[in-house]
Amino acid sequence: MIYYTSTPKGSEEFVHLQAGLLKDLYPKLESVSGGWLIYKAAGGWGSRKLNMVPPEDSGYTGSVLKNASAGGKTVLYIAPLQEELDTQPLPPDSSSFSNMPKAMCQSCQTSYPLQLLALHFETCQPSDTNAQEVCTIVCPVCGETFPQNEVEAHASECCESLDEILQAISTAVNTEEEFRITVSRSNMVERGLAQWKRQKKALPTNQLRVTFIGEAGIDTGALRKEFLTDMVAGLEQRLFEGDQTGKAPKYSLLDLDLGNFRSAGEIWAVSLAQGGPPPCCLKDWCYQFLCNGELQIENIMKEDVCDAHYTSVHSATEDEMTALTDEILSCGYHGPVNVEKKEEILRAVVLHATLRLVPLLSQLRDGLNLYGLTNLLKQYPNICRSLFVPGVEVKRKHKASGKQYLIFNLNDCFVFFEKGEEPEAGDHPVILSPSSFLQWLTGQGYIPVLPDEKINFKVSMQFDHSCHIQYGAHEVCYPTVTANTVKLPVQHMQTYEEFKYVMTNAFHHGQAFLHI
Repeated sequence: MIYYTSTPKGSEEFVHLQAGLLKDLYPKLESVSGGWLIYKAAGGWGSRKLNMVPPEDSGYTGSVLKNASAGGKTVLYIAPLQEELDTQPLPPDSSSFSNMPKAMCQSCQTSYPLQLLALHFETCQPSDTNAQEVCTIVCPVCGETFPQNEVEAHASECCESLDEILQAISTAVNTEEEFRITVSRSNMVERGLAQWKRQKKALPTNQLRVTFIGEAGIDTGALRKEFLTDMVAGLEQRLFEGDQTGKAPKYSLLDLDLGNFRSAGEIWAVSLAQGGPPPCCLKDWCYQFLCNGELQIENIMKEDVCDAHYTSVHSATEDEMTALTDEILSCGYHGPVNVEKKEEILRAVVLHATLRLVPLLSQLRDGLNLYGLTNLLKQYPNICRSLFVPGVEVKRKHKASGKQYLIFNLNDCFVFFEKGEEPEAGDHPVILSPSSFLQWLTGQGYIPVLPDEKINFKVSMQFDHSCHIQYGAHEVCYPTVTANTVKLPVQHMQTYEEFKYVMTNAFHHGQAFLHI
């Protein structure tokens, strides 16, 4: 056991100062184990005798510390019982020195607190240090360190597939801590954004855990994937505009001011790292900006613009062009406004419509920086493109089994869902589509992108031939869905119309986790 009998001497205080001791915040105490006690110094000057402050039965309380310190006027000392305090000097940029006056060492060009600069200057050897100093960069995929002039060559060989990139960001998830979100199904996107930004004590790099208000479901992974599926789709509608070939951010300074694009980027990164769907919705020029952080003006084409102003100028006659003069000048065009100059005017409109989106894309890119994703996009833009730009779709394949007829009916139902021929939903909150149907079956409306999950992803189909024995005489019963397994009541699915009726009703009335 270690005993402390007196306060530090002047020479000892200097050692403690370098180590960050004698400060209000001492982070090294986090690693101290084996118990500790609080001491109070006796009166007088210099090195004084320490007297232990006895704890109460429940330990140290606020009232005990307040009385011992005379309301915060007297210094108290914390001393470990079984360990010695670490007195190794902290780096000069430590937060423990943040309030101290500093000066630059002219030899090594490093800023030091004035109290430590004299001692440092005596031992500083800039010639040896600079000769050995090599700038290194950590590869975000393999985690190895390489010299800066070699990392580019290494990056071209390090990662050869999308699976390796997704594996790299999935391993960066902190599974020891949780990031909890509580949302309702009726207003998931808005409440999800608000909850996401409201979290102060947890980081989005932690394992995501989701709770739906009013439901008894416990998140073991399925609720997280359902939340991410709805959020990625909802954010696409809420913050982006365009068509199936690609979308760009909606010009909304309010969303920019609220930080919604940053939150959207974080949700996208979490979705990719924790088994959610990829945000495959961006125009190529937007994706290029996310990769490089710069807008390549020469690559911007008129097809990249979703602006209604462009359409009105493109189809304008001479008289209509004159009426649009103010709008055209506000786009940064200062030449003659007439039909002969339409191409130049259209180019100005295109550049104006894209350049004003740069702050929104920058905030989105900041959010994507979770797990080092922006570094991966910069190094492997071609490999990651399919995650953000539409064009590469994953098709489901259904293998035939002994229950051919029901399998064929299920295939026909998917065609029916794709065409969107379902009657008006009425009170049904969820639109029936292949994606929403797959989410009902599995908890996620997409084929997994993470390699480990893709290998194990499957939907098991069971056939119930004896529901009349279990339930007695009845007119209809519905499929049951649990853990990627669906059990079909064969007796009530003899025709395609019966199959479609039973499946659609089961889908609409079986959305929530109301029973366990």
